[in-house]
Amino acid sequence: MQELPAEPFVHPVRDPNVPYDEDELAGIKSSTESLAEQIRWAIRDHREHLGWSKVRLATELRTLGVDLRDEAIVRIEQGTRAVRAVELWAIAAAFRVEVDALYGDSPPVWSLDERIRQVEAHISWGKNRVAHLIQSTAMAEQEIEDDRKVLARLKRQRDQEVES
Repeated sequence: MQELPAEPFVHPVRDPNVPYDEDELAGIKSSTESLAEQIRWAIRDHREHLGWSKVRLATELRTLGVDLRDEAIVRIEQGTRAVRAVELWAIAAAFRVEVDALYGDSPPVWSLDERIRQVEAHISWGKNRVAHLIQSTAMAEQEIEDDRKVLARLKRQRDQEVES
């Protein structure tokens, strides 16, 4: 059995009333810029590794409910626009990776079998999406037909009232 330390570790809490000195601020800025740089390169590397265009990534994100246009993806990858947290999570979901996979600065290493599995899963998702759209279209067409019948009945009723 492992012994517990005599004193529990207490993470030091910084007093919020004490301002940062210049070295601390420089370190924070450097860390933030470094992380942003890693994320933008990881997004580009994952996208290119999957063979996706920026338009394709934007389309995938829209299916996840995030409206990020391809122009914004260009700016994110160039480092002229920050990626928002919700966008980062959606990008990771689109790539089908954990969000922390986008913190790394090396390109993803996927086996050929993993890549095949990803493409097959995406094809399956696409087929399901098409089936859903076809079903939605059929339902909408039925609603239109029902509305036409109601409209015809109402017009006949109006015409009968006018004749009376």
